[in-house]
Amino acid sequence: MIRYYFHLQYQLINRRLKASGFHPFIAYLLLFVVFTVFSIILFSLKTTFLQYIYLLLPLYISFSYAEPGRNDFLKICFRDKTYKLIRIIENLIVAMPFVVFLLCKQLFLMAILLTVFMIISVAITTRTRFSFVIPTPFAKNPFEFTIGFRNTFYLFAFAYGLVIIALVVDNFNLGVFALILTLSVPCSFYVKPENPYYVWQYNLSPTRFLFYKMKTALIYLSVLSFPVILVLSFFYIENAVILLLCFLLGYALLMLFLLIKYAVFPDEASILEGVVIVSCFIFPPLLLVMIPYYFNRSVKQLQTLLL
Repeated sequence: MIRYYFHLQYQLINRRLKASGFHPFIAYLLLFVVFTVFSIILFSLKTTFLQYIYLLLPLYISFSYAEPGRNDFLKICFRDKTYKLIRIIENLIVAMPFVVFLLCKQLFLMAILLTVFMIISVAITTRTRFSFVIPTPFAKNPFEFTIGFRNTFYLFAFAYGLVIIALVVDNFNLGVFALILTLSVPCSFYVKPENPYYVWQYNLSPTRFLFYKMKTALIYLSVLSFPVILVLSFFYIENAVILLLCFLLGYALLMLFLLIKYAVFPDEASILEGVVIVSCFIFPPLLLVMIPYYFNRSVKQLQTLLL
């Protein structure tokens, strides 16, 4: 049964790759190359907080598989032990390339910790089931930050806690990691497309609509990251340039996620867009080309829905 499930998942991935215009073998090869280059560059910088990011990435990916609706469906289809085994195997598959690279770097403790965390994360879902509504500092419209913050508020609490720890132990790198976390989590708010009706209701041209969404996203991102920026700038004023560069990169990546969302709207982003995002993260100057490119694509894509 488990073998059949993973065979179906493999066939589904191959179909999605073909629908995106990729031959599966070429796509897997490209992903391998991008992952290897990304890992080598990340560790060549020899900055401690980047290793934290490397551990966070597979955990973040695994949370996407812990969505309650998907879990409930699997629980209906499989018995409890089978369900847990499937989830553990899924998480270990996600972690495998990261663990292999860590072993190659002889970072055995990090590899063991990542494996343990991935197994433990099976019990975690990405959405809270609290019976009360979590207040947010955001308006209801646009909705991305309101919904996204309520689903990931614990990550921001974690990031703000890391800032306090960074000040106590006098570790600037840990503070930068907390800043990167507050800047990167909002990017996930623009991964899933909304119902076309929620775009159609705007009485705006595609260009004005995009500028409105971009302005709102930047304001809300500033609200979440400003406490971290303010505290780190006060205690580490000599590193203000690094903080500013991280801040600008976070802004640019958020714009890229938003524009990619509407460039392929109402479909979800394909593997190609994922490669573009990773490439821009590895080589930030590429954002100067990709942001205008996807802005133009978004304008054309939205012309059928907006004025």
